[in-house]
Amino acid sequence: MILKTVQIKNFKSINDSTEFSVDANVTCLVGKNESGKTAILRSIGKLNSTDPSATDFNIFEYPRRFMMEYQQRANDEPAEALTTTWDLSPNDVAYLEPVIGPAARQVQMIKIQKGYDNKTVLTFALNETAIVRHLISSFDLDQEELQAVQDLESLAELHRTLSDMEPRSDRLHEVFAAVVSNFRTNNAHETVAHMLLRRLPKFAYFSEYLRMPGQIAVNDLRARAQTNNLDEGDQVFLALLETVGRSVDDLERVDQHEMLTAELEAASHRITQEVFQYWSQNQDLRVQFQLQQAFPGDPAPFNEGWIIRTRIQNTRHGDTINFDERSTGFIWFFSFVIWFNHIRSNPGENLILLFDDPGLSLHANAQTDLVRYFEERLAPSYQVIYTTHSPFMIDPSKLYRTRTVENVLTPMAEGQLPGSGRDQGTTVGDQELSTNQETLQPLKAALAYEVSRSFTVAEHTVLLEGPTEVLYFHWLNRRLESLGRTTLDERWVVTPGGGIDKVGAFLTLFAGKDLRLAVVTGANGITGSDSDLRNSELLRQSRVLTFDKYIGNRPGNRPPGIADADIEDVIGRRNYLDLMRLAYNLQHDDIQTTELSGNPSAKVVEEAENLVTSLPGGPGRFAGRFDRYRAAEFLIQQGPDFSLPEMDQALTSFEALFQDLNAMLD
Repeated sequence: MILKTVQIKNFKSINDSTEFSVDANVTCLVGKNESGKTAILRSIGKLNSTDPSATDFNIFEYPRRFMMEYQQRANDEPAEALTTTWDLSPNDVAYLEPVIGPAARQVQMIKIQKGYDNKTVLTFALNETAIVRHLISSFDLDQEELQAVQDLESLAELHRTLSDMEPRSDRLHEVFAAVVSNFRTNNAHETVAHMLLRRLPKFAYFSEYLRMPGQIAVNDLRARAQTNNLDEGDQVFLALLETVGRSVDDLERVDQHEMLTAELEAASHRITQEVFQYWSQNQDLRVQFQLQQAFPGDPAPFNEGWIIRTRIQNTRHGDTINFDERSTGFIWFFSFVIWFNHIRSNPGENLILLFDDPGLSLHANAQTDLVRYFEERLAPSYQVIYTTHSPFMIDPSKLYRTRTVENVLTPMAEGQLPGSGRDQGTTVGDQELSTNQETLQPLKAALAYEVSRSFTVAEHTVLLEGPTEVLYFHWLNRRLESLGRTTLDERWVVTPGGGIDKVGAFLTLFAGKDLRLAVVTGANGITGSDSDLRNSELLRQSRVLTFDKYIGNRPGNRPPGIADADIEDVIGRRNYLDLMRLAYNLQHDDIQTTELSGNPSAKVVEEAENLVTSLPGGPGRFAGRFDRYRAAEFLIQQGPDFSLPEMDQALTSFEALFQDLNAMLD
């Protein structure tokens, strides 16, 4: 059976969630803390939980602000809580067909409800007449036998007619026996409902607290198991034991210690292999189990009896540490795989997996690994529903699977006391996502990250400060190509970083083992307010080139080595001022003074700005306004034969820059 929609009412923070759809593979519920995400999963799980203690709706889970009123009518009018709709899978249809025949293929939507009376009610359309016709046709009745039953339209009528018929022919007796044996109380709907309930998937709930402890005192574990006082971590360890067919009692059998340890390590090896298919953070970890006598000086309960300790070996360094001392992210992921393997160990188990804020303790890359695990390992066999407020747990390519969760509060009217606003409770956005910016923040962050990757990051990326630099790069590369000189390797993708102050953020987001990133920038941008950035390991790994190294010794240019150089300084003073003249439709007289007597220590773009803003007004002159982009825009519109006063020197400088970038690809 495939879960299609869910609607929750009267549960904890939820008055009415509104109906929301569930994806056939993976559904992501996004919402901020305290929005009611956990309540949604807990409510869904109560339909048919793998945990017997979590299947009933309890009056204490009714929204507290309405509880006293509800208590007065709870016995006579139990409140509704959960409404779900389902589609039959091909296997479900095949399961029903031997009993109801072709009518199984006509069963469309199934509604399953459960309220505070904790009765599970199924509603669906069923053609009982077609079932009767199929049943009758299954037996080779002669004309007289057929005439006795052919006009009957319900199983109740068929049962009553045949039970009153004395004597019955052998074939009609077989029909009667089939009605009695296959249909409960001669009711097709009740029979099919009972069959579908047997097919109803179980809901397995996983929380962030699902973590196996690093050491367990056997005596203490047994005592707590006898009083049914085990926590989630204990359950994970017992699940590990069950994967090798062992019990707690086996832990104290000295003659079994070596065999038990070997079996646990074999199970751990299998689980570790599965974990490391999707754990990219550290591939050098291995799990070890040690069964030891307690030391009297250890804290209780680890000071008596047998203690089983789980340790993690780092094969790169050769050392081992207690399982509890590893990152909480690794502990959670390893524990989850143990628990999941235990739950699915029942052959044919039909499960829907509920994850409550999974991977909170995971690094961003590990969260992405976890989403990939959901997609590749779980979704082919199980429906997955998980909650999150992390952008790295959202797949931007599958936003149709995302639902927003928020606790809606109608603002209080003017003059009302604080707290007077009407609390509408937790709602889930389906076709229309929330308009609450805090709720949407993870979605916006995930989208922004993905869009920026798709538009700006290739396998080999040259990061420039802005679009001005990109235009210069493209034209000068085209001119060098026309002359048969060295050009920028076509594997490089040139992209703007959105300003020099964004370089650090860009590198932090995108520098990775799968990218070759180079930065070409004005040195001042990383030696000013971000003095540590230029010398950081991040920049060294990402490869940063600064324009000051490519200025060259040209008359009137800034001396080589001055840190705060721009790309215009590499183009050269005379070249750039001539570009400005053409771009702004200036006269030679306008730029002559600046061209001949410029300050060698000043940046040429600053001098150009001073020149343009000082000119008198006139048609087409853009007096008083300076746009650094305008000269680059003019140049990119020119053909490769366009020339400037000192074009050869500029081409030589950029050829050297392109050669240095190309060398990074070797």
